[in-house]
Amino acid sequence: MVAEGYLALAREEGPESPNCHSSTQHDFHVWVIDHPGGSADRAGSVIAEVTPRIHVNHPGWTVNALNTLAQDGTKVRISGWLMLDQEHPEQLGQTRGTLWEIHPILHVELWQNNGWVPLDSGVNSAGGGVSPSPATRSTKSTKKPGVAGSCPGLNYRCAQLTCEQAYACMAAGNQNLDGNHDGIPCNSKCAK
Repeated sequence: MVAEGYLALAREEGPESPNCHSSTQHDFHVWVIDHPGGSADRAGSVIAEVTPRIHVNHPGWTVNALNTLAQDGTKVRISGWLMLDQEHPEQLGQTRGTLWEIHPILHVELWQNNGWVPLDSGVNSAGGGVSPSPATRSTKSTKKPGVAGSCPGLNYRCAQLTCEQAYACMAAGNQNLDGNHDGIPCNSKCAK
């Protein structure tokens, strides 16, 4: 399931049954709406949830970072599993528009510089907002002059990247792409 829109609010929830009522492992509820707005606009929202098991692989997906996107009115694209949550019918029309949720969220992207950028590649800037890290900027590899590309995220693997993206990601710090340490990332794609 993929939804594009804007965030109204993000909030860490308390103990819930999906997390065995853990006092330390909590979901983050994220309200997705169709226009820039705020928490008052949640009546028609779709709820998306960051779960502890997914969050461990995306430490930048914090409540603060998500709320900054909401406050800045940044367009987002949320991807994940579609799940029917029948436990909250009393919230319909008040804090949600449907019982269907994106749960868990698997990808969070933001619209930046006329393209989608993974939230993992953004960092909170001192002035607020999410700004691109070096991984999202167009870079040229010193190992292969003339190859320019944008790295979609430092946790990507060779199978997920073009050769140009692999060079950009390696230049941004993902040395795992150069398995044999010859200065060429993703040899099956780039060593030609």
